[in-house]
Amino acid sequence: MSNYISQTWRRYRAQPGVARELFMLAVALLLGAVVAPALIWVGGGVVLGPYSRDVTGQDIGGPLALYADFFRGLAAASLGHWVVLLGPYVIYLVIRISRNILRA
Repeated sequence: MSNYISQTWRRYRAQPGVARELFMLAVALLLGAVVAPALIWVGGGVVLGPYSRDVTGQDIGGPLALYADFFRGLAAASLGHWVVLLGPYVIYLVIRISRNILRA
């Protein structure tokens, strides 16, 4: 397994800078669109209770309802939804910038 990881890492590092950056952007957007809303749903369920968006009190929420609301929020240009989507890439950039500053 470690040989596969090291080979994959070498192939990734051998790519041109633009290709590596686009790959990281794609991975970060995938994390922001799929993983981050799921983590928010789980964390919110633990801290705040079940996700319910019906005003009548009927529990129709759940992960699929959260994703539907999330993508509607993105389409409506809601700042909070875009922060969740772009958050993993911003964190990646902050780590890279910090690492470069510490190296200098």
